[in-house]
Amino acid sequence: MVTTDMKNEKLFVYYYAAQANEADLLLSQLKEYGLNVESIDLDKQDSEIELVNGLVEHSENPFPILRIGEQKIKAMLQNPNSETIRKLFSDNTNKSVEIPKATIYSTSFCGDCRQLKMWMDSQKISYKEILIEDSEELKEQITRWSGGRRVVPTVEYKSVGRLFNPGIKVFQKLYETS
Repeated sequence: MVTTDMKNEKLFVYYYAAQANEADLLLSQLKEYGLNVESIDLDKQDSEIELVNGLVEHSENPFPILRIGEQKIKAMLQNPNSETIRKLFSDNTNKSVEIPKATIYSTSFCGDCRQLKMWMDSQKISYKEILIEDSEELKEQITRWSGGRRVVPTVEYKSVGRLFNPGIKVFQKLYETS
């Protein structure tokens, strides 16, 4: 499996004017890590509203939204807190963050899916698996969430967001305890 370091990805922060303060706080946190980040006020720039609308179907307060990845979306995090940001982007972690139960959208023939599930099992991390191979509706949902790609494993955290096959290294950082 190819691992992706989230620090090397371009980041986008989506928000509406009502969340400008939260977006500014998130941007300042991200810039502390020296990340390449761009902010997008959806009230002024509506070219990506369709993409964003496909992401917010499970959340009451998703904004600001952090998109990781430019050409290929690696993750979409809804209203991420500072501890999740620290886990993903800091080289030095010293506190654990409780990550909610994950739902893994996968196929029976996906090697990356098997590897992720084996790692999560070895770490005793609970998750729910949903096989998408026999459901056109689920395939379309994954494609909508990921900005046009049908990528597995897609890992959804209802209150956090989604990760699109970013590699075990990212999950190790998220679930790392000290």
